[in-house]
Amino acid sequence: MNKDEKYLMGYIIGDGMVKYYPRHGYEVRITEKNYRHAKYLATLIMRLYGIKPVLVKEKRRKAWRIRIYRKEIYSMVKQKLKVIIKNSDEHLIGGLFDAEGDYTNSKQRLRFTNRDPDIVKLVEEFLKKIQVVYHVYIRRKGSHKWYSIEIYGNHALNVMNKLDLRHPKWEKTYSRSSLHNS
Repeated sequence: MNKDEKYLMGYIIGDGMVKYYPRHGYEVRITEKNYRHAKYLATLIMRLYGIKPVLVKEKRRKAWRIRIYRKEIYSMVKQKLKVIIKNSDEHLIGGLFDAEGDYTNSKQRLRFTNRDPDIVKLVEEFLKKIQVVYHVYIRRKGSHKWYSIEIYGNHALNVMNKLDLRHPKWEKTYSRSSLHNS
């Protein structure tokens, strides 16, 4: 798998789904709020797999949906996800942070949030591998439970510099953090 495909798999793990519907067929779907990044992901899919995904505006939410309705893509993505989870790197984790991460300048905090403890463990293992100090918190609201990994200060900037981050949301962070470190 090349770095683009690893990144895409990370994004699918974070903000996507791979699902079979008994009466409707096979679907690989990614949800993204930023139109520019949704277009980028659709273009990446076209370049990697030679197919044009469906890109539609979600009516009820302020988000875009990227959809692929092909059994062979569904099967291939399922297989690749099994493989990549065992060999995470800066591209896979970068895709995850693009999907589920944020940075707060005032707190100098990088945060990754997800409900799935296996995905959180995947990010934790990567952070341990690159020797970064981080904290994991469990958050609850009503019957909902999710996990947050938080990284502060220079550790946050260190992680951001190592990850394959492609989402436009990081552009302001990078310009501010580079000024902060000057």
